Amino acid sequence: MSVYESKEPNKGEGLGRYDTKTNAVTIFRNHAGDSTSIASENINWILTDSIGRLWIATDSGLSLFDPAKNNFINYRFKDNNTGKFIPIDEIKQGKNENLWLSTSHGLVFFNTQTSEFTRYSADKKDPNGLASDYLHNLFIDRSGTLWFGAATIQYGLQWINKQLSKCIQYKNNPGQLHNYPGVFAVPFAESKDSTIWIGSEQGLCHWQPVTDSFSFVKIKKNQEKDFPVAFVMIDKEGLVWCAGISQSSPGLYCYDPKTGKTRYFKNNKQDTTSLSSNLVMALLEDHLGNIWAGINLRIPSYGRQLISGS
Repeated sequence: MSVYESKEPNKGEGLGRYDTKTNAVTIFRNHAGDSTSIASENINWILTDSIGRLWIATDSGLSLFDPAKNNFINYRFKDNNTGKFIPIDEIKQGKNENLWLSTSHGLVFFNTQTSEFTRYSADKKDPNGLASDYLHNLFIDRSGTLWFGAATIQYGLQWINKQLSKCIQYKNNPGQLHNYPGVFAVPFAESKDSTIWIGSEQGLCHWQPVTDSFSFVKIKKNQEKDFPVAFVMIDKEGLVWCAGISQSSPGLYCYDPKTGKTRYFKNNKQDTTSLSSNLVMALLEDHLGNIWAGINLRIPSYGRQLISGS
């Protein structure tokens, strides 16, 4: 079974479940005094792991759905300073069905067999530790390496070695080892050749593992110096899809690494088959090869015929 995930599906209204057979909608809410209700109504992330379990990241911890009882098993840990439960922002599945969690209090490893949390915090005195406690965009590549971005400009992005003993930091520091010119790092995507594509405020970045180096890829003619890119995705054909979020030319871009050519999709008020909005919030390729773009609550689907030009 594949791993499925959804980012920020709901905030403050509980967890919704839609039954495609009956069209029935069920809303799961937190109930004070009921330990089997969902941990919080603020939902940050949903993940179905490789063995079919449904995990939900909330503002008050991690919830696991129990389909047999139609309720939840909750796992929480507190901030030692405030005594409050630490919010969980993202979930990624690692080896042996264990989970990696991003928080504003550092990187967290959750052992699903022992139900134990291990927290990794930033320490300015440790050059091999986390650069910042504010993490986002967790990504695990095919080799099992965990990548993540830091939420502050000076820290760029990092990955942690397989022994979990050392974090390698990449930041905007030309001429130095591990230079990353993109400043911020938004969602990562990996190609079949194990190279990694990263969206940044400066443009689309491409990482080559052989040389351990990054380069910017120009996806637009006369591209301005800073060309913010988000929501990067690689489809089954190896094409790189990304959302352009610059004020001058927002919309959806499809870049072909083999030819260096780019297709650009944008809203045209006179064309009902065009992108319904230039603000692309999410990208997904389904099992039929259709590309779905989540756009301002409206979801147009782009099939392969758009890529081939027919």
